[in-house]
Amino acid sequence: MKYRINITGSNSKMLSSEIASTLGGRFVIMNIYPYSFSEYLIANNMTKNYLDVISTKDRADVQNQYNKYVTYGAFPELVEIRNKRAFLSSIYQTVYLGDIITRNKITNNFAIRLILKKIAESVTKPLSYNRLTNILKSSGMSIGKQTVINYVSYMTDSYLLFTLQNYAAKLVEKETSPKYYFMDTGLLGLMLLDC
Repeated sequence: MKYRINITGSNSKMLSSEIASTLGGRFVIMNIYPYSFSEYLIANNMTKNYLDVISTKDRADVQNQYNKYVTYGAFPELVEIRNKRAFLSSIYQTVYLGDIITRNKITNNFAIRLILKKIAESVTKPLSYNRLTNILKSSGMSIGKQTVINYVSYMTDSYLLFTLQNYAAKLVEKETSPKYYFMDTGLLGLMLLDC
């Protein structure tokens, strides 16, 4: 008799790479991401085809939803929550403190915060590890480039950030100067408010 076992949950206890090495054997990891804008509209009971929006009211409704989408992000739970900013802040604190600081035993959390702020300010622009290292040094921290690389890796492993590389660039540039994006626009908004 064959059995199929589904393990679900957040990455608060184990990151996907840790699950893969712990389970071994055959498994499929399915990542769940925040809503796309079209999914966000459906979750907010806006089910008509908004590609064909022609009325002024429809256009205003879509623009209003888009502003909320960009400001508060698109975590599915946020659709029903009134105090969206507090909820986003609690998600950020869980990821920041639990998945990045505590899990990786980081003692210099100011460096992590400064890197995140710089990435938020530079979102969609290539940002090299050398540049991040120099920013930390200019603020009085003596942190090596490898530590910065590790810190950024912790941020992507915890699904706070993701990167896009310029595939037309040379290999070294691809690997060392990607563009950084926050997994959710609401988390980016929190960082920009903090800047």
